[in-house]
Amino acid sequence: MNRPPIFLIGCMRSGTTLLSRLLSAHPQIVLLGFELLDVWTEHGAAPCEERCEHRNASHFSATAQAQMTDFFETELKRSRSLRKHLGRAYRNLLYGYSRISYDWENAIALNKSPHLMNKVGYVNALFPNAHFIFILRDIFAHSASQKYLFEYGFEMYGRQRYVPDDENACWFYEDNAELSGTNVYPGNFQLIPEMWLRLNRLALSEIDKIEPERVSLLTYENLVKDQKTELIKLYSQLPLMEEYQGIISMLSERVIRNKNTTTKGDSLTKWQQQLNIAEKEAIDRVIRANKTDYETITDRFR
Repeated sequence: MNRPPIFLIGCMRSGTTLLSRLLSAHPQIVLLGFELLDVWTEHGAAPCEERCEHRNASHFSATAQAQMTDFFETELKRSRSLRKHLGRAYRNLLYGYSRISYDWENAIALNKSPHLMNKVGYVNALFPNAHFIFILRDIFAHSASQKYLFEYGFEMYGRQRYVPDDENACWFYEDNAELSGTNVYPGNFQLIPEMWLRLNRLALSEIDKIEPERVSLLTYENLVKDQKTELIKLYSQLPLMEEYQGIISMLSERVIRNKNTTTKGDSLTKWQQQLNIAEKEAIDRVIRANKTDYETITDRFR
């Protein structure tokens, strides 16, 4: 690749989809696929599907590095095809996002995936010049949205999420397995804020090992409240060509009609109605029990 890729990470239901669609309006930033879970699992030696396993720099594989690099290069070339072009045009017409044409000679691959939250050190080892964007959402709003998503998956597919013994693993899942126990959801709601804490803590511990100029941090709340300011700041931190600076302000005001929200309403406040008293108390317990870690995470994004 002529230019190192950009990796956008954050817990599920934290705004990675919204932000990836906003960023890919830039002439250089090409969003590849959705989350590439199958690609990371099969070619990157980093399980991201039913089993979202932990990986760090010690798991580095030259084979995985070559295969993932080749995938990004090949996918960027495929993105120039008429079929891909028409697909972007359709999404632009229907939802108001997805740029149609790009500066292909200077294109940068963008991979957004919440399932890389426990693999940041590994991804950085494979792509040592990549830029990482890390978005954080408030623990209460995240937990409400995650609850809704998991319960929808259970209703539609019989999908149960569970937390394995590995303290660095993300959610695992099985369909129609009739799982039970305190490590299973639907069931134990407290697992959701605990996983928020685990993944953000783990990702930050690896992010802090990366050169500051290759890292951008922002919150979902600030992005929603002041999209233009947050995007202008973010674009300024990315390795983009100077000749496109003149359109940054216009791009930062872009309105996306489909924001991938699980329910209608104000995404900043609707959690107050979506969570019951017991669930709010469960989140408070997690915060109190992990006060230092919680404050370290939230202070880092101020």
